[in-house]
Amino acid sequence: MAQIVNGYVLSGSLLRTYLEWGGIGFLLLLGNSLLDYDALIYMGNAASLLSFVIMGCALRLKTSPYEVLNSMVIMLSFPFLLWGSFLLVTPSSIRQTILDTNITEPNLPVVVAIMMPVAMLQYLEVRFSLWLLRYGQMMRHKRLMWTITHSHILIIALVTVVTIVALLSIFRVLDGGNLLEVVIIFPNIITISLTIFFVLLLLVLVPLWCLSFIISRQITHRLETLTEATTAMRSGNYTTRIVVNGQDEIAQLQTDFNAMASELECVIGELQHERDRVAALLVSRRKWFANISHDLRTPLAILQSRLELMDQNSPTSSDFEVIHGQVHGLTVLVADLFDMAQLELNSLSLSPQLTNISMLLEQLSESYRSMAWDKYRISVIVEKQDNLPLLMVDPNRLIQILSNLISNSLKHTPPGGLIILSATVTELHFCIGVHDTGSGIPMEELPHIWETSYRTSTAQVQNIDGTGLGLAIVKQLTESMGGKVLAEIEEGTRITLWFPVTVGATT
Repeated sequence: MAQIVNGYVLSGSLLRTYLEWGGIGFLLLLGNSLLDYDALIYMGNAASLLSFVIMGCALRLKTSPYEVLNSMVIMLSFPFLLWGSFLLVTPSSIRQTILDTNITEPNLPVVVAIMMPVAMLQYLEVRFSLWLLRYGQMMRHKRLMWTITHSHILIIALVTVVTIVALLSIFRVLDGGNLLEVVIIFPNIITISLTIFFVLLLLVLVPLWCLSFIISRQITHRLETLTEATTAMRSGNYTTRIVVNGQDEIAQLQTDFNAMASELECVIGELQHERDRVAALLVSRRKWFANISHDLRTPLAILQSRLELMDQNSPTSSDFEVIHGQVHGLTVLVADLFDMAQLELNSLSLSPQLTNISMLLEQLSESYRSMAWDKYRISVIVEKQDNLPLLMVDPNRLIQILSNLISNSLKHTPPGGLIILSATVTELHFCIGVHDTGSGIPMEELPHIWETSYRTSTAQVQNIDGTGLGLAIVKQLTESMGGKVLAEIEEGTRITLWFPVTVGATT
């Protein structure tokens, strides 16, 4: 139906419009001639039919550069055309009465003279109404406010016209007219209804339009606020919130928007934090690769130089000692790299078993005691609680952890210092510690010592060898066995491994 209306309205050429509505007008006049009216009513019906045909032409005729010329042709020619047809179909009994000059009743020339400006006015009314309708259709696609206003006015207009037409039809039937008469003069009823509607349009619908606009504005303003907030959020302002008004659907939408904005702000904040963490990790990894490259290049250079000397001269025991030390260092470094890779991939194998921690600490102290004293003049002792229970851990990995900690302590403890291996048990934890009397770690650097490739400022100033992998491996190995590790500054540095007793301690 809408396609038919859209294809008909404002789409006809001048000739086609002329033929269509000329024929319709002639048929309506022919039907009017069948009614038994006196001359005055008969001529009034014919005048109303002329108005109806003019309105139909205004509805049908398409707009063109010759709009004014076409409208003048329609409005000037149709009155003569239809009134000529009117005289053809008018019964001879009343034709003469219409043509005769009569002071009390208007004759044909007078009616034609009156109808020409009336037809022009009605033509302009229809064209203006169509312009308003098309403008409203265009605006409703741009603004929701205009959509609501347009719908309100359109519904009111349709209800008003239908009501007027129905009332006039009912009044005509009640006034003594039969159904055939109502059908024949129905175009007249429509013409009168539209005329009344145009009067109401000026008197009533314009104020209603203003009222509808104000009401629509109150609704759409809340949606515009929501749109502005959405635009601000899309621009990166995730702190945008909307003041919720009312409890209707729009208020629910505003509430949901605020909830979504809060969640999005949290997610974006977490993503930004993660981005910064990843960026810092990348920087740390670059430094780590630089350190690893240095640590690999140095022993390789030493090995190459020693091998060149051995090629030129007979090898000495010191040459073999240097080569052995450098190969051992490379072996440890490669092992640490392999362990770190496995830890990051969660593929490191563990073999937990009941372990005698007291015996393990004694063996470690014995293996390090002579070397620590001979090379560094540092004493290694064990302080442990009596009757320590067994602990469910991987003994090889625990030895690797403690060896890393002892090696670090040897590097940072001056001659005459002390390294203490300790073990105690509380109701909840099995504590294994390595405490040295060295230079310690700056307090502000404590949170970072577990990071991969991190080296303390003390190690950098004193040019102490290291890749920064040792403590990172200590932390991950400890956590993989269900424990945790803690660093403290206490007359040096104390590293404590905490294993829950429930994880595996047993008597």
